[in-house]
Amino acid sequence: MSELACMIRNDATFAEYAEWDAVNQSRLKLIEVSPKHYQANARAESHAFNVGMSVHTAVLEPEQYPLEYVIYPGKTRRGKEWDAFKAANSDKEIVKENEYQHHLEISRAVRNDPVAGPLLTDGKPEVSILWETAHGYDCKARIDWLKRDCIVDLKTAASVNPSDFERAAYRYGYHTQASWYRHAVYVATGALLRFKIIVVEKTPPFDVAVYSLSDELLFEGEKRIAKSLAILHECMETDTWPGVSQGKELKLELPAWANINSDEFVDSLIIAGEEVSL
Repeated sequence: MSELACMIRNDATFAEYAEWDAVNQSRLKLIEVSPKHYQANARAESHAFNVGMSVHTAVLEPEQYPLEYVIYPGKTRRGKEWDAFKAANSDKEIVKENEYQHHLEISRAVRNDPVAGPLLTDGKPEVSILWETAHGYDCKARIDWLKRDCIVDLKTAASVNPSDFERAAYRYGYHTQASWYRHAVYVATGALLRFKIIVVEKTPPFDVAVYSLSDELLFEGEKRIAKSLAILHECMETDTWPGVSQGKELKLELPAWANINSDEFVDSLIIAGEEVSL
């Protein structure tokens, strides 16, 4: 790609998107652990990841769900019957019947919600964006749902209660993801859009909530993105990828959450199985 070039597509499959050799936010956040973790990028597709993909298809592209996912009617996944079924459905993801129905229930909950449902009545699902930074490396983002006036992201959670989801959202860096997606859309379209998160519970009653992000939270996400990209650029320029310790000895401190009264002294230590008085 030429400098600051950009491509936006709403027809790229996830497999195609995954093949794009570019920095994405999921990998970039590993650099907050250490550049070594970023370089290793040892993320394998887990069962949870595959479940997330199928939920996204069921909610965002319900007409595609029966075309991409199929239930195996047999009792055991082995033998000639299983092999024949796999061969006949090589272009589909095979799921259990309870998983299939579970994803459809989540889809109905979101689509029938009075706030979340209307957000998915216009716009495009699974929009992929590829752009080149001023430093000359490519970045990419895959938007769950892109509307003319906002970006919509879909998340599953154990609870949609604000006190629960607020902590989870900050811990998983959803505000950083929001800033990354907003920047991608801005580069591609010139529009700086609002960002909304549709959250649906993974278990009954499949409660649904829609969250917007405060300017303060988005700004914090932008700062984290800028810092991570600066670290990445330095590592690429020097071809050095330090770990957490940065080559230095670390010191363990008394953690803030430890319920220890500093006015009390330990009367003895156990060293090599022997009691030693202080």
